[in-house]
Amino acid sequence: MEFLMKKNLFRPDEVAQILCLSRRSIYRMIRDGRLPAVRFGSGPWRISRDTLLALLPPPQGDLRRFSRKDPPRGKHLEWQTA
Repeated sequence: MEFLMKKNLFRPDEVAQILCLSRRSIYRMIRDGRLPAVRFGSGPWRISRDTLLALLPPPQGDLRRFSRKDPPRGKHLEWQTA
């Protein structure tokens, strides 16, 4: 998540890697208008951080409560969402 906060604009290949999609899918989404992007002159497309964060799914549960020092008790690991 630190990587996302350091940059304001991302290249399509970076967005593809973050979203686990192909570059081709990202360019298709830009062309179709599903992914807002800007182009400065004849340079490569850029996608804003806000647009990228809007595409990411919200975090599920609080994973910080499990640490390596204090594993969950019991035979089976049961994930609980808050």
